[in-house]
Amino acid sequence: MRFAAILFTLLLPLTAYAGETTEGGSGGGGRLGKVSGGIRDSGGSGGRQGSGGNNDHRGTRDREERRDERGVAVVYVPVTVDGVVVSSPPPRPRWNGGPARFEAYVGAQKVHESEGSWTVELGIRDGLFRLGGSITRYYERQANPTGLASSANTSRLTMTMPSLIGGFRIDDRGPTKVYLELGAVNARTSGDVMGDSSITGGLGGVRIEHRMSKDLNLVGELHELMFEDDVRAHSARAGVRFGVLQASFRVLDFNVGPPLYGPELGLKF
Repeated sequence: MRFAAILFTLLLPLTAYAGETTEGGSGGGGRLGKVSGGIRDSGGSGGRQGSGGNNDHRGTRDREERRDERGVAVVYVPVTVDGVVVSSPPPRPRWNGGPARFEAYVGAQKVHESEGSWTVELGIRDGLFRLGGSITRYYERQANPTGLASSANTSRLTMTMPSLIGGFRIDDRGPTKVYLELGAVNARTSGDVMGDSSITGGLGGVRIEHRMSKDLNLVGELHELMFEDDVRAHSARAGVRFGVLQASFRVLDFNVGPPLYGPELGLKF
């Protein structure tokens, strides 16, 4: 549970920051419209290998303690008969994370004071490395300058954010997986009655997954996004996954607009 406490300690300051962020330019009735206006005003333009046991000079060992994949210590004791070893620890395999594993995630979010977003993520894990790509789209109904409420005078504002991320695993191969990540990201708005924008940048952060039991996992992500035109954003997600069902809370906080945050429900395969 210490992992969960650390994870939510990282996330809570972002949610508390929601009311203090500069709201940016106008562009719609909700938070997404303000973010779009802020991006536009900023100038956005279109377009372990484990250590072995201690050996004596003869190359034998009295005992060896290892950890299985769950992090549980396992002790092996050789058995000798007349000085001949008849039972010894199995050879230590070189840890490589097992065979490559493909994974996918689809989710939908309800965004506070806006409408929502959807996300599709695809990834592959191979040894210590992870490569993933994702696309998230925020959407919100936007009133046209006439101010009329009829459907003929409203449009759909969207902000699409594709990203490509590479990660390197840095944990001790226990029940908690920790990846340091670097990648590239783009944010592109469409349908803004005041003008669309597109900005590109890099991102860096950490992805964490803690196994509580066979089917229960705690998950979390924390990233810093750095775009052109001095636009920056914090991104965080923390939640619980049971089987393939994942429930989480997600925040995307630009420095040019109010945070886009809310609960998210998804499926992880």
